[in-house]
Amino acid sequence: MTDALATAAMPSGVKPEMATFPAALWSPSTHRFGHQAMASMFEILCVHEDANYARQAANQAFDLLDRLEGDLSRFVENSDITRINNLPVGGTVRVSRWTMECLMLALLAIEETGGAFDISLGTGLCKLVLRLSEYEVQANATGIRLDLGGIGKGYAVDRMAEVLVDWGIDQALIHGGCSSVRALQPPPGQTGWPLRIGLPGEHATPAYNYSASQCVLSASGLQKGNHILDPRGPNQSRLRPAAWVIAGTSVFRPALCKMGSVGLGGEAVSESPAALAEVFSTAFLMLSRQEVDACRARWPGLEALLAEPDDGVPLMVFACTPEMNETRREEMKMSRIESKTYLVVLGLACMSAVARAQLAPVPIELPKPGYEGTPANLLSIHNLEKPSVKQRPPFLAPVGVVNLAKGKKVTSTETDPVVGDLTMVTDGDTTQADGNYVELGPGVQSVTIDLGAMLEIYGVLFWHYFQPRVYFCIVVQTADDEAFTKNKQTWFNSDTANKDGQGAGTNMLYVESYEGKLVATKGVKARYVRLFSCGNNVNELNHYIEVEVFGLPAK
Repeated sequence: MTDALATAAMPSGVKPEMATFPAALWSPSTHRFGHQAMASMFEILCVHEDANYARQAANQAFDLLDRLEGDLSRFVENSDITRINNLPVGGTVRVSRWTMECLMLALLAIEETGGAFDISLGTGLCKLVLRLSEYEVQANATGIRLDLGGIGKGYAVDRMAEVLVDWGIDQALIHGGCSSVRALQPPPGQTGWPLRIGLPGEHATPAYNYSASQCVLSASGLQKGNHILDPRGPNQSRLRPAAWVIAGTSVFRPALCKMGSVGLGGEAVSESPAALAEVFSTAFLMLSRQEVDACRARWPGLEALLAEPDDGVPLMVFACTPEMNETRREEMKMSRIESKTYLVVLGLACMSAVARAQLAPVPIELPKPGYEGTPANLLSIHNLEKPSVKQRPPFLAPVGVVNLAKGKKVTSTETDPVVGDLTMVTDGDTTQADGNYVELGPGVQSVTIDLGAMLEIYGVLFWHYFQPRVYFCIVVQTADDEAFTKNKQTWFNSDTANKDGQGAGTNMLYVESYEGKLVATKGVKARYVRLFSCGNNVNELNHYIEVEVFGLPAK
């Protein structure tokens, strides 16, 4: 499994236990990518035989996600939502199609939930005039304050799913912050993507297994202090601690027609089942059981799982047809949450046969940036990934994982480095400065680190140079022996022409930065780590500032 994910952000203030997916899903054709946006970690899990192609598709989806955040977030200074919030009476602003569609969905949400879901919290969403054909919004009152919240996150998940399908990837699961989930076709040999639903912590509830395929799931819950307010009035005592919604992706298709009930035509609205699932999971925190059932009656196939207070302890109640209730209980096979054993997040949880131990961010100390700028000759470089403008999210591994390469022996194909010496590769100094590197000769070169014993290796982090260059033919390998004849495994390979002689790779080239390149190695047991390169976009020489290897003693 290609793993580019670090950690998932909290969806609703309930602290999860972190883990990964079942071993049955770990195969060379299953890939996992993560990206931080909208104050959440978004994740794509997808199936494709070409890892490089899957990564490019995921990058396209994440690029779209960033653009959506730029339009939909009230925390972005010049977003559409911020500009609407600053409109004077009679003022007009032109918005994107994405923003207009979210506003249309928000108006439908008010109608369908009796005002329980209102992105303006009663400040006047209905006092906005939407001119659909011109993509213009006019304010007929002051003090209107919009916060798309879950609609924005769910809408982003829906649009990301469209990108993957456009790329021909239909076996995938996308989630935003673990609280908004859209499942496409399941992975090979599975009936669905295995999820686990439950409320952890001191108010732990029974957990339910769920096999997700062609459906959406959403979860909402309360933090201490009740961060979710009922727009209809001060009824905090009525709020449930949590609510989940499950629906097939076709359940919400009538929304396109129902737009007419709020005075809007639905022909221009993209299908957004994940966004509407967010609407109902939030509203179901506030609505009575009778109101929940009324919503479900208007949307056949909409199911809910409600955490009802019962003497201070949440009681899980299914809101679905009586016959389906028993079916669901049997399908989900109720079982108690076991802390530190399962990943449990409000809306999404996944069992793991690999990561049973508690995970935590690996302590990585990044150097100060040594040089700002753009490298030359980028237009001529093929297979180059777009540099990220955001910080890399924390890298998760079992508790106790640290850099075990510091001070370890380094050998190289270059016995007499041009600049520096090989001890600099593992001396612990990551300073981004001229001269703080070892320079190897031109052409294909490699460095090998002897960790001194068999270790469980979870990641390799390395820096080539202090300026933003692009290094070619990078290969990262682990093995049990120095000759790399026993248990040799390749974890990263951007050598598409096989110049290194290690096989043609499919990973993309990248621009060097102060964050270095982090390659996940999934806890492989090995003693030796080897890295290849073959020059850079400025000259034919090879450089290393530092290589860090994160792991634990092998069990």
